[in-house]
Formats: sequence, C-alpha cells, structure tokens
Amino acid sequence: MKVTIKKIAEEAGVSVTTVSNVINNRSHRVSKEKLALINSIIKKYNYTPNQNARSLVKAPSKLIGLIYYSKRHSRNIVNPFVSEILSGVEYEAKEQDYFVLFHNVQKAEDLIKIQTNWKFAGFVIVGVPSGMFKEIDQLLEVPVVYIDTVLDAPDLRTALSNPNTMFVNTEDSELEAIATRHLIEKGHKKIGFVSRGFDEQEPSVNEQRYAGYKKAMLENGLTELSKIERSQKVHFEDFLSELNELTAVVVTEDFLAIELIKFLKDHQLMLSVVGIDDIEFASLVEPPLTTIRIDHAEKGSIAINKLIANISETFAGQFTSVNGELIVRESVKDISESID
Repeated sequence: MKVTIKKIAEEAGVSVTTVSNVINNRSHRVSKEKLALINSIIKKYNYTPNQNARSLVKAPSKLIGLIYYSKRHSRNIVNPFVSEILSGVEYEAKEQDYFVLFHNVQKAEDLIKIQTNWKFAGFVIVGVPSGMFKEIDQLLEVPVVYIDTVLDAPDLRTALSNPNTMFVNTEDSELEAIATRHLIEKGHKKIGFVSRGFDEQEPSVNEQRYAGYKKAMLENGLTELSKIERSQKVHFEDFLSELNELTAVVVTEDFLAIELIKFLKDHQLMLSVVGIDDIEFASLVEPPLTTIRIDHAEKGSIAINKLIANISETFAGQFTSVNGELIVRESVKDISESID
C-alpha cells in the first residue's frame, strides 16, 4: 500500500500541514514530542516525498487567499461591503499577475484545511474578531494583511513586531463621531445607535463606532440613548418603543441603514438616518441616504499592494488607515429651527 502524507498525519494525530512542515524543515512550531513521533512514522514506512510535488511546493506561488470571517457558514458575496473589497483585491492582484481564491471561515481551524489544499504566497483576511486573531496569526507563515481587524494597543504592538503581519483599517471611532455630530448640528438630541450585535468589551469595528457615537454625544452635553442591535433573532420590531422616542439614529453600515429605512416607512415613523460605507445603493434608496463614504475597493487595493511588496521583500509599512468622507443626502431632516 502506498503511504501518503495524509496517512502519516492520521497516524500521528496531526494535520497534513504539520507533516508537510516537518518534511520541509519548517518544524519550529511543532512540539518535540510530535516531531519525534512524525519522524518515527516516516522512518517506519520508509516514506520518501514525491520529488515532483516537492519541486512544485518550492516553486514561487502566485496565489493569494482572500479570507472573509463571518459567524454563519455562508456569506452572501453580493453584500456590497464584501463585493467592493473583493473587487479591489481581484483587480490589483490581476494587474500584478497574481490569482485570488476567496473563502469564508468561521474558526481558525478552517485555515488549516485551506493551506493543506493550496499553496499561498500570502493572505488578505477581512473582519477577524480580536479574540481569534492570535490563533489565526500563529497558523500562517506567509505574509498577511488584515482588513478591519481591530486590536487593543498591547496586542497591536505585539502583532506589529512581526513584519509579515500588516493592517488596513479605518478610523472607525472618528467616522461615527462625524456622523453623530452631523445630526447634532441639524438640531437632533435624541439620537440612537443601531448596529449588528457586538461585545463592548472586545475590540471591533462596531465597538469603535459605538465609542465614537458616545464621544460625540458626551462632548455636546448629550446622553447616549438607545443601543439597538439587529440580529437574526432580534428584529427592529423588538425596538419599536425605543425608536418612537428618537428623532435620529446613526447606523454602523449602509446595508443595515437601508433595511431600517424600509422598516420606518412601513411603520410610518419619521427618523433621520446616517449610515457608514456609501455603498452603491445608498443614493438609490428613498430617501437617499446620508452616509460616511469609505472606499472599500481602495482598501482591497492597498492590502494587495502591501502584501505583494512584502512577498517581494520590500517593506511597505505595516499599518494603513483609510479616511472617510461625509456625504450629505436627504435622509437627515434639519430640525434646528423647530426646537426650543
């Protein structure tokens, strides 16, 4: 019977990637006990790696993995946020003769399967929770650019000590503060915050945006009001009484803001709404959505350029922040002259 790397991995109780790393002298992350066990199994079967396969492994890879984290097994690629990042990544990669493989993951172990089946030059990883970051980063030995992955200061300093780890983010706290200040300038004081579910104690894009909302309210002498978290199990109907007490809301993403606008119209509620992203549909909804424009395609392009520069051993800076811009449309009503 022909002995394969897969059989050796099964007998040793490790991943195929671990066996491959041992065979190719990349075993610094393998424990001494596992290393000895794997080598003993290789010796027992007198296993010799396929030289054609090994030469292919050693050949420079032109494949980049675009990994998108989501809590659910499936993620709709037509989601404007996802598709815009993908378009920036794919276009820039193609310009530089690289190929992109798009994959959704829910846990760090998913990356082991991905690395087992393909050889990557590097990864662009989008939206990883801070709690998963260390686990994921330790699994990858090629350069990685993280988009919209928020870490606290100590973890970020540790991450940036590795030149193969890079970040492309936005100033999420300040952007949400700008959105909130715009509503305040238009006379609104009863302003709520609408988002997907998040943990206030864990660094994330939504946590940062919530901090920006609270900052703008506090600096204007206002008290934060409703925090409305939409999820698969929690709907806007569950917050109808809270919405009735507000005159305006800031929303952490346009897709959610558009969903809210439809709900408000169906329930004959008049609230001003500001989103973030400026996706393609933002100007087409009725009323057209006031929002913070973020060029997500540019974020994808920046990520690829940083990644390929690192692959080519050209340092391109490890942290890049992309700016946003307030786009004023018709979803915000000026009530400054109608209040006391």
